[in-house]
Amino acid sequence: MKKVSFSVGLALFPFSLYANPTELTDIGDRVVDPLIDPFAYVGYTSVSGDLDVSGGSADFDYEQYRLYTPLNPSGLDLGKNTKLFFEFDYTFTSIEFESSEGTAELDDLHRLSLPITALYDQPGTPWKFFARLAPEISTNFENVGGDDYGFNAVLGAHYTFSKTLSVYGGIAHTRAFGDEQILPLIGLDWKINDKSSLQIKGPTITYSYQLTDNLILRGGSFPSGGYWNNGFGGGVDDVQLGLVTHNVGLGADYRLHEDIWLSLRGGVAIAGEFSIAESDGGNRNEVDIEDAAFGYIGLRVYSW
Repeated sequence: MKKVSFSVGLALFPFSLYANPTELTDIGDRVVDPLIDPFAYVGYTSVSGDLDVSGGSADFDYEQYRLYTPLNPSGLDLGKNTKLFFEFDYTFTSIEFESSEGTAELDDLHRLSLPITALYDQPGTPWKFFARLAPEISTNFENVGGDDYGFNAVLGAHYTFSKTLSVYGGIAHTRAFGDEQILPLIGLDWKINDKSSLQIKGPTITYSYQLTDNLILRGGSFPSGGYWNNGFGGGVDDVQLGLVTHNVGLGADYRLHEDIWLSLRGGVAIAGEFSIAESDGGNRNEVDIEDAAFGYIGLRVYSW
């Protein structure tokens, strides 16, 4: 705790579930189910800004690397129109603070999640129902205990109006936005015409325009951050770290080879917050992240 408070000169503060900036409604003639990401990807997000602390400000930077892959993209058929999907989702995060008092880093934050999704699809009807449970460990692997483990969960329904328009909604328990929260889930998947589409998946919003077969322009927003239990050892109490930014910008996806796509994004990071809380639910301190910008680069593979 002393190392962290030194970095900004005072006592501090406390995805994905939805944090996927590469989601697509379509690629050429391929239409994908908005409920299951049918691709593997690696991504890198960098955010730089200022912490709005009393008595001044401190430079704040974080980098986040993410590896995601479905483990059975076609699903495990359980019969009675029900399938089970398994996924692997790993994120590594490094945070750095710099003020007049010095520099400090939280450079070893890990989140490993193994989501399981059950999807019920009744043929001949416009309805699908889904339940998703994503157990995870979110930690710096120091003094690992019960506070390092948690879960995200979603329960909802999906309705298809036509081949070009579907909506879904439900309720989610998530730790993706810097704290444990229960939030409504609202989604939209709309193929506006042959060139453009709009997808809303909770706080992830993507408008896409397919300029050529190999180039898709993007605009929208996606969140990044996380929630970790940070242990120090040596008798020092653990703390819970929370971080979230909402990244708004423009970018493009470029086809490198058949089903391999390169994704680039850049813009501003708004409504950012970093927090630290005592692991026993005691004191919690929060601070805003201001004047922030982000960059993202990712690689997505549709067949492997």
